[in-house]
Amino acid sequence: MSKYTRPFLDYYQENSISPVSQDISNLQAHFARREALYRHLGIIPSFLRGLTILEFGPGSGHNALYTASLSPKRYVLVDGNPTGLEETRKNLQAAKTDVVVVESLIESFSTDERFDMVMCEGVLPWQKDPESMLRKVAEFVAPGGLLVVSCNNEISALSESLRRLQARLIIDKSLPLLDQAEQLKPVFRQDLESLNGMSRPHQDWILDQILQPFIGRCLTLENTIAALDDDYNTYCTSPHFLLDWAWYKEVPLRRMPANEFAISTIRRNNHNFLDYRVQLDPREEEGNILLDTLARQITEDGLLFETTGETTYLKSVRAKLSELVVQARTFSPVTAESLDNFCQGLGAWLDTGSFPELTAFKPLFGRGQQYISLIRKDR
Repeated sequence: MSKYTRPFLDYYQENSISPVSQDISNLQAHFARREALYRHLGIIPSFLRGLTILEFGPGSGHNALYTASLSPKRYVLVDGNPTGLEETRKNLQAAKTDVVVVESLIESFSTDERFDMVMCEGVLPWQKDPESMLRKVAEFVAPGGLLVVSCNNEISALSESLRRLQARLIIDKSLPLLDQAEQLKPVFRQDLESLNGMSRPHQDWILDQILQPFIGRCLTLENTIAALDDDYNTYCTSPHFLLDWAWYKEVPLRRMPANEFAISTIRRNNHNFLDYRVQLDPREEEGNILLDTLARQITEDGLLFETTGETTYLKSVRAKLSELVVQARTFSPVTAESLDNFCQGLGAWLDTGSFPELTAFKPLFGRGQQYISLIRKDR
């Protein structure tokens, strides 16, 4: 059982960290990455000029630098982590727009103001009740305004879930947290260096994705759409895979609404979240339902091992991962090879107590975090 009760916040505050920084040594490159994300989400950057924006969980404010540069009329940033807020204030002190930084939990935040755009990035997944927090965030969008949130699922996060297991089998748990991170840097260095576009410091990634106890659950794209179905229409996603070939005059007349169409498309593409190195054709939903079930079971057993130390859960992970490898071979042999490499490594640890080098697994990363933009219904 974790000693933490509030996801993210208790861990960050106890260790006085905000491990969500971005590499901004080349600010132009950083802005280009954010602009690409915005365009995926259907946001033309120049259209934010003069609008009001609310962001929950800005972390250290590195991503907010780009948003502030687009000259919104008013930009409110809300976070409950004092360390992150202090870094946000420093990073945005030169912003040429009306920036307001508020220390508050999401669930405690209140204002009568409604905003043209509301953002919540990297916060909702792994909350204890992510859908409830999502609905709270969504309250502050003005009618006709835009909501942007990030999501994940057990398929997209599987590679990180397996690395969490690997880390817990090799770290010295008696070391302080930052020393554990230092111990893991050389272990995952080649993994992270193989990841195209990696923009986070390795230590931050290790502290946030590997060593942080996860006490909540994923928030999937599908669950996000369903939770907001009454008040929001799906707009765009990143990765950008919602392709609609309907004639625009036909769209308002067809029986399948925007949200139903988006969920159907997501279900047929869930296997594409497993490995960012490959781009695959859509497939039948039934196969992806099995894939999702296996990934969820592996994730749950891995988290149970983290809290109990019982090797029974490792044996279950190995068995379920073997089944998943069989499924992956039907659509992506290179992905199956990487996952099988980890499966063999886990088997070696169970047999000998030693974790071997995982050459084929190192370059495997899923499309871990997805973004979705939704338009609040104007009624």
